[in-house]
Amino acid sequence: FNLQQMGQHARQAAFLMAKASSSQKNDALLKLADQLEQAEAVIMEANEKDQQAAGLSGLSDAMIDRLSLKGRLKGLIEDVKQIVRLPDPVGEEFEKSTLENGLQVCKRRTPIGVLGVIYESRPNVTIDVTALTIKTGNCAILRGGSETLQ
Repeated sequence: FNLQQMGQHARQAAFLMAKASSSQKNDALLKLADQLEQAEAVIMEANEKDQQAAGLSGLSDAMIDRLSLKGRLKGLIEDVKQIVRLPDPVGEEFEKSTLENGLQVCKRRTPIGVLGVIYESRPNVTIDVTALTIKTGNCAILRGGSETLQ
């Protein structure tokens, strides 16, 4: 896919995500957590390759530590499960008021649509943004740092 095609696909998916029920979004998040657990060995192996490549390219120890998922993946999985337990923000009304003429107005939370997220070499951001995007009924195009290609 090129970026334009990704955007078109994401826009189409965003319409479906905006209509998704709370249970559908929570089911997707639970499946994400399950898939992360099942793929732990593969994820950690890929993460190790990224760290080795970063070391060979001369990145600092601090940057290599940012890349590491060692001891962090289980926490990320738990974070996804915690997001499931949060109330669905879509449709929530706030800042309600009544105008002088009796008209009632409020603000209502709605999905944005497609989010473009560019971030540096922190593979945990991929999971964090994905989970929050699902919970809020949005889609995202993610672009992590080149050090996290695996």
